Amino acid sequence: ALIGIWLNQLAFVYALRLAGAATVALLFGTAPILVAVFAHLSRIEKVGARTWLATVVSSVGVAILVVGSGGSLSGSLGGILLCLVSSATWAFYSCALVPLTRVYSPYRLSAVLTTAAAVPLLASSALQLAGQNWGAVGSAGWLAFAYALVPSYILSNLVWFRTIGLVGAPRASLYINLEPFLGALFAVILLSEHVSRLEAVGGAVTAAALAVLPRGKGIGKAQASPDAVEPAIEVPAPTGSS
Repeated sequence: ALIGIWLNQLAFVYALRLAGAATVALLFGTAPILVAVFAHLSRIEKVGARTWLATVVSSVGVAILVVGSGGSLSGSLGGILLCLVSSATWAFYSCALVPLTRVYSPYRLSAVLTTAAAVPLLASSALQLAGQNWGAVGSAGWLAFAYALVPSYILSNLVWFRTIGLVGAPRASLYINLEPFLGALFAVILLSEHVSRLEAVGGAVTAAALAVLPRGKGIGKAQASPDAVEPAIEVPAPTGSS
């Protein structure tokens, strides 16, 4: 909770301020690579060759999409470092959840982790909360808050925990790279914005990476990793043998 929620959120919001949205989106596209590295080094999961390939292709797709969006890829060194901290803490969080999803339900995980993270989050924001003019928020602000709380946080957390338990962190993390493309798509539908050809190519490459992933049910609570080697069966030695 401290690393995956509290530190991650602080790094993310200050990275947006210091580096800009385009830079954050580009560097956050490295998160699936970090998830695969952490999962491999910690031996939580064995990452196969196809998953490594899909991870690299997905990150390349995000890079193409961000460049095609025309966003300014700039920012201070501190902002770039905070982007990497945000990406790394999210990757660590996703991998640390894998063994927990095999024991606890998504509902219990979400409740405990959110409650635990709320303590340092409230402590960090105490001065800002005390000085906030709540009367100036308005109905649109409260509706935005409700949307950010229920579908964007609570429901997405439940789906995320369940997905990690079913297919593992490296494979699940690749779907996060669809966010920039889906954001651009909804901007076209809801805000009548334009998607450039390069953005469309980046989205297509990111989506194509999912087709590279190995098929299988993943690493559910009662299942091993699809890449794992089955243990050898011990055969009793004949009576009298050494």
